[in-house]
Amino acid sequence: DYAFAYKEIFPTIVLQQGSKVVRITFYQLGDYSLSLDELAEAFAASLKGQSQ
Repeated sequence: DYAFAYKEIFPTIVLQQGSKVVRITFYQLGDYSLSLDELAEAFAASLKGQSQ
């Protein structure tokens, strides 16, 4: 339903589906990191199958 992402120190995504809200903070270390768009899409897709 709603997604918001920001990066202060670590990338953070806030996802809302109905009355459920999840805040996810990513601690990415090393040379490779995913973009906020890639992270948001992956977690939004995983939440679709978790509805109760």
